[in-house]
Amino acid sequence: FMKLPASLQKLLLTPPDEFSVSLVNEYSSTCMNMVLNDEAVFGMVYGVCSEKRFNVTELENVQQVFIVNKSHPFAKKGKISIRELDNVPLLMPEIKTVPGTAIAEEFARHKIRLNLAYVCMVPHQAIDIVKKNENLVARTLQSDITEADLDQICVLDLVDYDFTMPFSLITKKGRKLSVHEQLF
Repeated sequence: FMKLPASLQKLLLTPPDEFSVSLVNEYSSTCMNMVLNDEAVFGMVYGVCSEKRFNVTELENVQQVFIVNKSHPFAKKGKISIRELDNVPLLMPEIKTVPGTAIAEEFARHKIRLNLAYVCMVPHQAIDIVKKNENLVARTLQSDITEADLDQICVLDLVDYDFTMPFSLITKKGRKLSVHEQLF
C-alpha cells in the first residue's frame, strides 16, 4: 500500500460517497480467486495473469534481485549464475507467494537444491538481515534498496535469470463494471 501512488492511497482510504472500498491483503493467487468468484471487483497482483480470465492493466514491472553482505564471497564476483545458488542458505518470500513460487520453480528446473534458511514477508527485512549475516543470500525488491544499504550489501547480477515480474490491476473478464467502478 505504501508504494502505491498518493492519489490511489487517498482514494482507497477515503473513497467518494458514491461507492465503498475495502482492502484485503492476500497472496496474489487468493486475490485472483476472489476476483473470479465475484468476492472482489479489482485485484492488484504480482506475476502474469491469464488474459482469458482477466482484464489485465500492468501498473509496473517489479525488478527483484538477490543480495549479499559485502563480506560474502559472491560480493567480490558481482555476477553469478543461478546454479551457484545450489544449496546456498537463502532468505526469500514464502513459497505460496508468486516470487517464492517462481524461485522454487526455477531452482527445480535447473535441479538446484533450495536451501531455505528464513522466510521474509516484511519489506526491507531481508536487507536488514543480510546486513548482519555474511552467510546468507536474499531475494528482495530492487526498489527497496536505499543508497545507505549499498554500504553494507551487494546486489548480485544473475547472468542467466531475469527476475522481473509485472504488478497489475485485474478485473474479471466479461464482468460489466458499473459507472462508479469504471471511474474508480
